[in-house]
Amino acid sequence: MKNQIPCYTQSTRGMLSCFNATKFAPTVVDQSLGIAPASIAMSTGCNSDPNTATVLTYDQEATVIDRLDVVRATSGGTVTIGSANSVSLSGFSPASQLTTTLARYVVAWDGSCKAAVLAPVLTGGTNPDGTKAYSMEFALVDMAVGTMRQLGTYVTTSIPSTAIRMVADPSGNDVVIASTDQTAGKTVLTKVSWTLDSNENPTFTVTTLGSAPPIGVYGVSLGILPSSVVPNGTTIRVGQRQQHFALANQ
Repeated sequence: MKNQIPCYTQSTRGMLSCFNATKFAPTVVDQSLGIAPASIAMSTGCNSDPNTATVLTYDQEATVIDRLDVVRATSGGTVTIGSANSVSLSGFSPASQLTTTLARYVVAWDGSCKAAVLAPVLTGGTNPDGTKAYSMEFALVDMAVGTMRQLGTYVTTSIPSTAIRMVADPSGNDVVIASTDQTAGKTVLTKVSWTLDSNENPTFTVTTLGSAPPIGVYGVSLGILPSSVVPNGTTIRVGQRQQHFALANQ
């Protein structure tokens, strides 16, 4: 939720739904969107209007990231959903080619109009158990109107294929990905950071930060506390059920 506007996707219906959280029993507004919009992120970094929130969704079948600006009416209690455009992402594999249970995430920042997508890409061949072989692909995307484009893509085995969560660092220059290591019984944390040259071409760096005891395919929560909250720097929080761990983001 951003600027009192919650939104969610309905992947099987190809739908985005939003409403005005400042109103009692608000009307939910639906907007048809793509084929299978699944992952969603919201941002205030693409529009300075306090009554507007930007929605960024990743369509796991079309491998497209869409931007929609949602405006909260100052009177009447409704919202209006407007499409600002989309970017077709290269390299990613449609969900119909791989199981839909694999990680597919989009994150965004409030300090800029950029988004990041993590999703699988087929690498050819099969695994020992007969399943299709794949790696995780990471893409950085400019979602600003007029310059909207895929800035860069990174495919590496350094991002574990067992990725289950991705969260954006509030600083705007990296993300942290949680993956499972079932053999060791750990949740592994991997940071993807980047620098941009004068043409905004990114150079990516992958760092393994460490691991924490909780492990679960769907049960792990992940978040980052910024330096404004943690005096000595940002801290990564990892939790599952009644377990909670804090690790330095470095």
